[in-house]
Amino acid sequence: MTSSSSSSPGPVINPLPANVAPCQPQPPDCTCAGSSAATANAGNPNGAAPAQTVTPANLPGAGGPQYALPPVPEPAPVLASRNPAVSSNPVRYFNGEIQMVVTDFAVTAFGGPWGHTRGYSNQLSRQDTGTNGNGWLVEELPLLSNGDADPENPDPSAIALVSQVSNPVWFDYRPLTGDYRARYVLEDRLEHLSGLYKHTDMEGRATFFYDFTVTPELRGRFVRSVDRYGHVKEAAYHAQTYQLTDISQTGPDGETCRLQYEHLSNPGDANFGQLSAVTCLVRRPSELEQPVRRVEFEYFLDGDPHGSAGDLKFAILYGREQNAWVELSRHFYCYYTADAVPGFRHGLKFAFQPEAFRRLALAVPGYLTAPDAELAPFADHYFEFDNQRRVTIECVNGDSEQEFAYAYTARVETPVENFNVWQVRTLETLPDGHRNTVYTNYAGQVILRTVHDVSQNLCRHTYYRYGEKGRVILTAQTSAIETIDESDPELVTLKSAAGFIRLQEYYGDDDHGPGAAPGYFKAEKVQQGENGAPILVRCAQYVRPNPAADFYLVSQATVYPEAASQEGVSTLFDYVMYPGTNQVRQLTVTLPAVPLEQNGSGVSDRRQEYYDIYGQPLWTRDERGIITGFTFDLLTGGLRQRIDDADAASNPPWTPLPGARLNAVTEFTGDDLGRMTGEIGPEHEIDINGIATPNRRARWIVYQDADHQQWEGHEYLFDLLGRLAHDRLTNPGTADPAVRRLSRTYNVRGQLETLTSWSNVALDAPDNAIVNQVALAYNDFGQLLREAQSHHLAVEAGTLVVGYAYADGLANTMRRTAMTYPNGRVLASDYGLSRSLNDRASRIAALLDENDNRRTLAAYAYLGADRIVEVTEPLLIGSATQILKNTLLKQGSESNGDGGDLYTGLDRFGRIIQARWRRETTDLERVQYAYDRASNRVSRRNVVAGTGQDEAYAYDDLFQVTALERGTLSDGNISNPDWQELFQFDPTGNWHGAGTGDDQAYITKLGGAATLKQNREHNQANEMTSISEDAGYPHWAGPAHDLAGNLTAIPRPASPTDAFICVWDAWNRLVKVKLDENTVLAEYAYDALHRRVKKMTENEVRHFYYSDQWQVLEERVNAGTTADRQFVWGQRGIDDLIFRDRDTTGGGTLDERLYALHDAMHVTGIVDAATGQVLERYGYNAFGQVRFLDASFSPATPAYVWETLFDAYRWDAETGLYHLNPASKIQVMVKMGREWGLLP
Repeated sequence: MTSSSSSSPGPVINPLPANVAPCQPQPPDCTCAGSSAATANAGNPNGAAPAQTVTPANLPGAGGPQYALPPVPEPAPVLASRNPAVSSNPVRYFNGEIQMVVTDFAVTAFGGPWGHTRGYSNQLSRQDTGTNGNGWLVEELPLLSNGDADPENPDPSAIALVSQVSNPVWFDYRPLTGDYRARYVLEDRLEHLSGLYKHTDMEGRATFFYDFTVTPELRGRFVRSVDRYGHVKEAAYHAQTYQLTDISQTGPDGETCRLQYEHLSNPGDANFGQLSAVTCLVRRPSELEQPVRRVEFEYFLDGDPHGSAGDLKFAILYGREQNAWVELSRHFYCYYTADAVPGFRHGLKFAFQPEAFRRLALAVPGYLTAPDAELAPFADHYFEFDNQRRVTIECVNGDSEQEFAYAYTARVETPVENFNVWQVRTLETLPDGHRNTVYTNYAGQVILRTVHDVSQNLCRHTYYRYGEKGRVILTAQTSAIETIDESDPELVTLKSAAGFIRLQEYYGDDDHGPGAAPGYFKAEKVQQGENGAPILVRCAQYVRPNPAADFYLVSQATVYPEAASQEGVSTLFDYVMYPGTNQVRQLTVTLPAVPLEQNGSGVSDRRQEYYDIYGQPLWTRDERGIITGFTFDLLTGGLRQRIDDADAASNPPWTPLPGARLNAVTEFTGDDLGRMTGEIGPEHEIDINGIATPNRRARWIVYQDADHQQWEGHEYLFDLLGRLAHDRLTNPGTADPAVRRLSRTYNVRGQLETLTSWSNVALDAPDNAIVNQVALAYNDFGQLLREAQSHHLAVEAGTLVVGYAYADGLANTMRRTAMTYPNGRVLASDYGLSRSLNDRASRIAALLDENDNRRTLAAYAYLGADRIVEVTEPLLIGSATQILKNTLLKQGSESNGDGGDLYTGLDRFGRIIQARWRRETTDLERVQYAYDRASNRVSRRNVVAGTGQDEAYAYDDLFQVTALERGTLSDGNISNPDWQELFQFDPTGNWHGAGTGDDQAYITKLGGAATLKQNREHNQANEMTSISEDAGYPHWAGPAHDLAGNLTAIPRPASPTDAFICVWDAWNRLVKVKLDENTVLAEYAYDALHRRVKKMTENEVRHFYYSDQWQVLEERVNAGTTADRQFVWGQRGIDDLIFRDRDTTGGGTLDERLYALHDAMHVTGIVDAATGQVLERYGYNAFGQVRFLDASFSPATPAYVWETLFDAYRWDAETGLYHLNPASKIQVMVKMGREWGLLP
């Protein structure tokens, strides 16, 4: 069906080029031929015709801006992030329409949203119109447009409801019933009343508009909206100009929320009538009206370099501080000023979000007149268009290399009104060269989407088939597609009996029986191939909430867990409505009964919710009958009180369980935006000097809006002795919610006894809410005796334990004598002969393996009281023992050292100047250092390597490293370095350069030629906001942060042009690393001591068991009962790894032992215990990026999955990140000592 509106005919469109071959799927791999040919059509006047558009004959103006419509037709509104019809940026594939939506501010009042949300479109019927500047529409200001050429027709055949560019709803007139029905997907209704149109959506809300018989200035304009209960939000217009002045709502006690609209009022202004400001104001009973948020708008004038009259230039957001407006942020936009490709007059060229604008304004003070070349590096978006106003090029994040290209080809000139016939093919070329090919129908819906991995020449397809009103009724993946033929209007042929297909069914317009709801979802099925037998997966039934209602609510949802049995499992929904309204008062959810054979009770449980007249939940009752109450602020939607386990005195709508109830009341305060600013926990008693004293725990949150920060605190609960008992996350916000509480218990001595991670904040949560637990036991002297570490649920019999043994005190010592690993291995501490110096000083002379006949694993020699100057590690090579030795002593007839003594590894100031490892008389590693007068290391000579592996370092006045050079040292310098890293810092220590070229934050050179010139930008919270580079150098993916300062997007260490997505919990612990929103690369779990105890990757779950020094002692894989790896640590600090044992076959035996070589800071190599030979070596860049080398210092692929590297941190091969407790850090970017974050 097409609109009866008038439109200009499209240009003549040529058939598909003869040299373009269709893409034939060969699951799972396929070859896409001819796709590149479509690129030539970008900007071609013989490309696809634009979607049909409507030009209203007479819409509100009165000296102000006119209004235009989005392209016609448009399918049902779908979120861009979930809609295959738009790209990720997003651009609509069908017609190249920008889908840019910006929320200037948003608040909640009277149970609903209030605010100002703008959307830009380059495909309006007139691009010189808009409600917020040319091309901009406002979601909160919906309007109706008469699609007929005759606006006086009281019942036009087509009407469009427009609020957002991506969400118009088209209605078609039905003469038999005298009303309108939504054209696509939705079941919304439109009725013509006296002087008004009434729109009713699928949730029972109504919106009223002026019809087309009133004064022209008000035709189609918003009048009021009515919620489900009947509360009214009403618009007011100026009596003379008819311009909108207010939208307001009044509560039962006189409280109000109001949006105040201001317009440019000077008739001589070229932008006369444009919206100039929107202010949100609230008034509480008996109080004065208070402003909350304000956004102001500025527009270009004709003759300006970056825009024309009516083009939105600035959107400036203000907040209130000390009764004055303070600027919080500013959006900035630039436009093309002439109708010439690659643009068009009023076409959006650059978009700068607030952080990008801040950087632009600092770097380019004259940005309003600066040329495009100076603006482009800072823009969040840059667009180019063809002569049909379709996007052909989009660059994101100020980077010409992050370029998305779009090319359009039409099948025929006149679109066929069939949802399953393709009309436009769009080829999207991604920055990495991969391609998306999308075929859309006449309504812009996707029929086929092909993702082409160019590097592997593989394709993945998703095919959609549509039914009545454009609803998806079939979805098929690559495995189900037989052929793809562009000469076939329906494009795709499905396999008859193979491949996964998903079906969806809907109730028909004539379905009015019990449970039916015309037009609503009915059932989902799956099948193998197009002719396969459908298998029912789920279905739904509905109920009309009252006889007059035009919408339905779900009454039963049934899932079918087994294909062989069509016995469904149903959840029932029962509603009690407020009389005479569409508002639910009580919802009862009856869950399916879990049978006894599945460890259930066989009885259905129920949950209930009770709502106020604004739709806010006031009470809930869970399956156990526990009642929870809530109180919300009517003007902000903010939570003001929560009652846990309410009693009868709180007047819940249900009868509480018998017996004393907790009735724990938590009070909340909030600001005028509804954000929580304070929390006071339930009242309880603590013992102070023997007196029971009432107490309530409090926390506060401060929002630094001007600095774009959020200061957040947790709820801390203390026991009667004032010790921390619980750290609860009452509101996870954007944090990962898997862990909601960390709890501690203590023994009678006040020592920690258990540390537990919970998935539930409730203090009476069942034991199955325990995520993991640590249990500690002590001897009579208070020394740690056992540490049980459970990675799932509570500690119990059989939980793996790390044990400790001590001297009994009879010899006047209680020193530790042994440590037992989870698998039973005992590592003993030997203090030497009785009455020896080591024995008297309780100084460890050797570490012994009790399970191997007390074999010596490492022996120590000391200088002075406790400085270790030599470690000997016996190797059993065949039947002979050889000594692997790390020594600071001179060997043989060598000369004395810098201090004039035998300690050649130390200078006269006690600094290490030589780190040396020997096997018998052969040096395996020998590194020599030099220092400046501030004790900064200025060079590192690798004696064993001979040439090419020396390093020289330079520092600034704050002792921050500014250069690393690698090559061959001569007289303390490297004249022709093979590799260089250069750094610059701002005053706060962030990597930042002052300009371009060699004045950059980070430069790398290979053989003297630059391989990277990169700069970094940071905000006032020292968070990195962007990474930029000179032209011709690799572009690293840009970082992103959450409000807590954690990085949510980071460059991948192995391929920094791509990004990882990072997910953090409320304790700032990295819990997930994802390749994209749907692909998890690794997950991590932590115990209540913040130690990482589990790592979950695609092929395994790896468990880590720790010593009391946070050293990993043992690793196990999946549910294995034997150790996969064990680590033995030495006495020179917590990072002193002696060796690692590994099970290389998975057979349960630790068959490989590798010894670690260290220099003064890092692990530099590994030695095979069986041969005494160096297997691998490791080198590092200044901030930790590892270089894998073979024994002769040549680059090599790592072969021994060695994980202890830079500064002895654990390196995760799957991500390339180092793990620190409790954070991870990224190669190259991490400032030493900043373990609280990921980037400098």
